[in-house]
Amino acid sequence: LIFTPACALLGWFVGETAVHADGDEKVDTAKSGILVGIFAIVFFITCSISLYFYTVGLRKSPAAVEAGYEPLAHDASDEGAAAVAAAAAEGSEHSEALPGFGSIFTSIGEGARLCWKTRPIRWRLLFAGLEIALEDAMVAVIVAEYAFTSRFFGDGDPTRTNLYTAAIIAVGKIGAIAAGSFMHSMWRPPTNKREYRPLFISVLLSSVSVCLLILAHHLELSHPEQPRSPTAIISRALVFVSVILFFLFSTAPKIGFETLLQGMASSVEGSGKIFGFVGPFISITDSIIVMGFSLTFALFKERCDADDVDCRATNFGYALTVCCAIFLAHGVLECVLGPRLMLPREGELLRGIGLNNNNE
Repeated sequence: LIFTPACALLGWFVGETAVHADGDEKVDTAKSGILVGIFAIVFFITCSISLYFYTVGLRKSPAAVEAGYEPLAHDASDEGAAAVAAAAAEGSEHSEALPGFGSIFTSIGEGARLCWKTRPIRWRLLFAGLEIALEDAMVAVIVAEYAFTSRFFGDGDPTRTNLYTAAIIAVGKIGAIAAGSFMHSMWRPPTNKREYRPLFISVLLSSVSVCLLILAHHLELSHPEQPRSPTAIISRALVFVSVILFFLFSTAPKIGFETLLQGMASSVEGSGKIFGFVGPFISITDSIIVMGFSLTFALFKERCDADDVDCRATNFGYALTVCCAIFLAHGVLECVLGPRLMLPREGELLRGIGLNNNNE
């Protein structure tokens, strides 16, 4: 909401300051290089800060010292060498307890087997992976492709369009903040299946909201050379409304279903292995979906010449329609089949959220 727009604003400022011409291919290349350079610097700084706290900050934390993670001081004296040798000998006795490279894959495989054996967990994990992947695709692919294809958001200027993209996502996250605040303050895990129905309907509504982008694109195509016309203003507004509604309706079910998944997984023997499998599975699903959406836009847009703006805009509309159809298919399937596939029986549902049939 703040960090990404700030980086985009910095990129726009540097691009406008360093490059003064417009419409030149070399100028666009230079501005794109500026964006890549700023992204690289930001990632380097943030990663360096993270590594510092992991390698230095955690070692100095009271919890780490109490847990025995305080490393031995590097002492060149005989006593220091003896202490290091003793520690190494003691560590060798417990080396079997430390997870090796192969054991990590073994644990992930066992977690996958446990997920597959429990139907509600299996389907909940699949839909969770799809929800997270589609949200990332919305942010990283669809909004970015829309902004860079549209003439109403920067008109192809790399730094300016990137700023518009960050602004669209930041405004859309307001919907996520509103839904998250409601869920954390008002929502309580339901004790029966029927109370989960609004969450499934919310998934469908988030999918439907993406279709507003198609309407916004058609409005733009009707007045492509009039960026200040009422139609253009409505087109821009629909893009912001679509992204806000998407995050508003997708955040609540994501929180609710993650709570359900954690409860169900915790009640199963070997829950640690299940949670160890969740991360890799969601990451792989996310990569596949994001790459698939990116390829969809690339395949449609490569049919046009680089200078044929009208053809690229039309084919972008086709690609956007395909992506929206995928969102709708996911929303309909989860709304119709989700309750039967993901929700356990009533007794298992109560145990999953820490209740049983005898207490409330």
